[in-house]
Amino acid sequence: MPFLIKVIEADGRQALAVIIFGSEQRPHFAGRAYVRRGSETIEASADQFERLVARRNSKADRILAYKGQQVTVVNRQRVAYQAAYESNWAEGTTVADCNQFWVTLAQLGGDSFSFPLSRVEIAFDNQRKRLRLEIER
Repeated sequence: MPFLIKVIEADGRQALAVIIFGSEQRPHFAGRAYVRRGSETIEASADQFERLVARRNSKADRILAYKGQQVTVVNRQRVAYQAAYESNWAEGTTVADCNQFWVTLAQLGGDSFSFPLSRVEIAFDNQRKRLRLEIER
């Protein structure tokens, strides 16, 4: 981690300042992250750590609660001067993963697609009793 040490002076007194530059690996923590596995506490892997951070975002947290489960997915495209156009995805679409930046959906047959989380609205499909994701195109 890059840093800079500088002597600063005020009111005739000197002090040492250590300046630590920002990093893309935010947020920063003083120690390691840990997770529970049964009765054990183990160090979180990089992937687990990413999911822990994503859970701080309520939208990502709600979507992650449905990881591996079927969801209703609707493409929405707003057309000027007209109602929004909607098209539904095929049955069997599941949440593969989600973090603070994007959501990844998997379809039967192995295809997967990722979308920016900022373009995804969440709701609940009362008819099918599952999460509904509306993806703005």
